[in-house]
Amino acid sequence: MQGRLLLVAALLAVAGCGGTPTDTPVTSETVTPAPTPPTGEDLPTWTNAPDTVSENATIQGNFLARQHEQELIPHYGRRVGLRIENGSGVLLEYRGNLTVTEEVVRTSRRYRGPLSARFLPRTDGATSAAEQRYRTGNGTAVRQVVDGRVRVASQSYVSRFEPAFQPEDNYVAALLSAATIADHSQPRTYVATNEFEDAPAATTPVYLRDPRELVVHALITERGLIRSLRVTYTASLDGERVDVVQTVAWDQRPPAVSTPTWGTETGHRATR
Repeated sequence: MQGRLLLVAALLAVAGCGGTPTDTPVTSETVTPAPTPPTGEDLPTWTNAPDTVSENATIQGNFLARQHEQELIPHYGRRVGLRIENGSGVLLEYRGNLTVTEEVVRTSRRYRGPLSARFLPRTDGATSAAEQRYRTGNGTAVRQVVDGRVRVASQSYVSRFEPAFQPEDNYVAALLSAATIADHSQPRTYVATNEFEDAPAATTPVYLRDPRELVVHALITERGLIRSLRVTYTASLDGERVDVVQTVAWDQRPPAVSTPTWGTETGHRATR
């Protein structure tokens, strides 16, 4: 790919992340630094990367974000997750999937917990919900379910369920700016970590106030694709301190997307 040199210092520059689209992304593990820095064919080829890297090298977020975006073109899948809990239990468990191909864009969102109704128009008291949208050149089909009952199907003009968490354009760059390469013991995978006392702008949902003590964990391929990001922190929700975990995972080769049955049934055809 044009502009790719050999490995990490302009990209892994000397040191220096708010929330988008029912699988659970890769979980974090306790990291043990690799005994020796990567060499030879193990070196990554991120944009502007130098030809050597040490475990304490740091990432230049903007360069990595551009390379990550290029790796996802023209089709990709993205899975996001958000979990909010307090001392009494889980307040919200949210999952959002996005699949993009040359012909189709498909999204799905699932909500569970007493905070669900906050994101669902005209559904006071709801504790679980799901929405799917399937869009092609022929139109859009929609299916919404609230507390186990189908609310609407295949009407493209219905009000959308709001995403509980949706990464913004600068999400990757902000969270991984000056992140440290902590481990390279997994073949062709780099583990990066970062910490923030205060959250960078637009890296957490706006309804969560005063996010503090962010810990970031990322898995990055040698070509600069960020396989997963996991962020943990505390925040204030309606005046109460809560614990939060938000995750994002990307797939260069998402599974094929077929037209859903609810999008083709008689009386439920996709509409423009």
